[in-house]
Amino acid sequence: MDEQEAHGESPRLLNAEEEHIRQQIRKYSHSVIPIIVLFFGLSLQPWSEDLSHLRWPGFLIGALVSICAVALRLAERSEKDELQGSVLWTEHLCLVMRIFIHIICIAFDGDSSFVFLKMVSLWWLPFGFPKACDAVQPFRSYLVLHNVLVLMRFWNDFAGGAAWMVSTVVMDKMLLDHAYQEHAQYEMRKELALAHAQLEGAAEVTTKRLFSRFCDATATLDADLRISEPAPQLAALLGLNENTMKDRVFTSLIDGADLQDFIDHMEIVSSQAHKRPDEREVLDYFKATLLDAFAKPVSVHIFHASFRGLDGRINYFMGMSETWRPPKTKSSKSSRSAGRGTS
Repeated sequence: MDEQEAHGESPRLLNAEEEHIRQQIRKYSHSVIPIIVLFFGLSLQPWSEDLSHLRWPGFLIGALVSICAVALRLAERSEKDELQGSVLWTEHLCLVMRIFIHIICIAFDGDSSFVFLKMVSLWWLPFGFPKACDAVQPFRSYLVLHNVLVLMRFWNDFAGGAAWMVSTVVMDKMLLDHAYQEHAQYEMRKELALAHAQLEGAAEVTTKRLFSRFCDATATLDADLRISEPAPQLAALLGLNENTMKDRVFTSLIDGADLQDFIDHMEIVSSQAHKRPDEREVLDYFKATLLDAFAKPVSVHIFHASFRGLDGRINYFMGMSETWRPPKTKSSKSSRSAGRGTS
């Protein structure tokens, strides 16, 4: 992550927002399954003549809700670059479908004595719309059209529809206030997430600079201990081709004698990544032996730092310093031999 990303929306933040959108779509898609089953069940039920007037409206409403659910699932499977546009298009589609459902309820209401169809059109439709749309403006537009249909429905029967109209207006006002609060909380969470990403980016950049300055080689690993970024210094240390480093499993570079100890060490590090540094029980370094291009051992001290992103994924930044012993000089040899001679 460079300095420019630390002051804006980082890729990690965008990935977390994308995952949040996909989770919301999946959650809403699953929540409408009982509704689809209910309306198709009303359209197919043969045992009660009292519910026969709900067969056609139940079938049509179930079909429209199914179309919305399928459209949402298709939007969830969109590519990253097309996700926002697909979700916006689907939200408008769901808005139009809800208007059509309201019209269907009016058309099949007959003498306006069917309470169930009134509850579906006047209460259930606006109550469920905020779950399918996070933006306030589409919801306001829907409420305007919704109240126009309510007014047209009871235009010739104000006395009989007064209670329905008053309850609808009160509920719409409460839902609109709730939508504004949800939107404000969403914007606040987004600002906090951006601040978190900026702080995490600054910490990551600082750590990378320190490791690059004081270590012989560095490497960035993902949660699967796979090298996720180019590692030219590590390739030079081991005499390997730089192009073969990215996407390579880091454990393939470790000598077999230290491999299991290193894996156990990193499992403990992963389990304690959510804790503060002063609460962790494992040290942030490990001594291991790497193998170079000729399978020769290279003893190193491995220093590591872990970063957990907004999407919950862990990244590790490794710094490796080659261990060495100072060479034996002639003066030290002669002094030791002289000491043995005098003794």
